[in-house]
Amino acid sequence: MRENSRIHSTQTPQRMNDLARHRVQCLIETHQKDLQAMLRRRLDCPQDAADVAQEAYRRLLKIIPAQDIQSPKALLFHIAGQLAVNVLNRRAWHDAKHDGDAALEEQTSRDHNPEQQLSLSQTQAVIRAAIDSMPPRRREAFVLHRFHHLTYPQIADILGISVAMVEKHVSAGLLTCRQHLHDAGLLEP
Repeated sequence: MRENSRIHSTQTPQRMNDLARHRVQCLIETHQKDLQAMLRRRLDCPQDAADVAQEAYRRLLKIIPAQDIQSPKALLFHIAGQLAVNVLNRRAWHDAKHDGDAALEEQTSRDHNPEQQLSLSQTQAVIRAAIDSMPPRRREAFVLHRFHHLTYPQIADILGISVAMVEKHVSAGLLTCRQHLHDAGLLEP
């Protein structure tokens, strides 16, 4: 046993990298279908699922040579889950920006009152600032619910938290937005 550990500790960095690549390759072969299925379910887009899986493998490959990982599968799925949340957040921000821009354009075309146009623009800016000020988990839950229209159970599955915790995050996010709007004088108490 001591001989084995001595041999392992004297391996060259290149040999360790080769071993790490081999471990990740084995993980890919063993869990690729399950990982892809989970990501397609969460992201509802095969291309995004493939991209996220590839990035998860790349990140895991960076971690494995530096550390001895107890459960590489769990780490792989965790990394992929976090990357999926990032993709959903980017989509939600894009959708929210697009929806906000479309609403502002529609309002502008119906109503040429510059004060109302300014008010809409200010409201959007305050809401964006409120969302940016939220802690990461709260922001993720809030954006997934309000802009991506996911249910609490779906969000709980994506974030790996309870439905009750999702409810708390979304409620707190709404309070944060209301407070920011109130502080900016755009909402009556």
